[in-house]
Amino acid sequence: IVKEVEEFLSGKMGKALRLPMPERHTKMKELRDGLMAHFKDKIGQEDFEDNKNQYSEAFAYVANKDVRIGILGEGESQPK
Repeated sequence: IVKEVEEFLSGKMGKALRLPMPERHTKMKELRDGLMAHFKDKIGQEDFEDNKNQYSEAFAYVANKDVRIGILGEGESQPK
């Protein structure tokens, strides 16, 4: 599931999300909602409900990985 989520989010994160906190949270919510709708349509309501938490956790994993890459790779400072 993580690989599927990474593929879906490919090109949708990174610098596109390096925004002030309120805008970043709005964009992240839009991405998460879009991801959940995509996989619900792709695998069907019943299978999606059985795996909803895994998709949510995969999104969080990929999002956190993207933040770390931004901090380390782009020189952003960590929040205090």
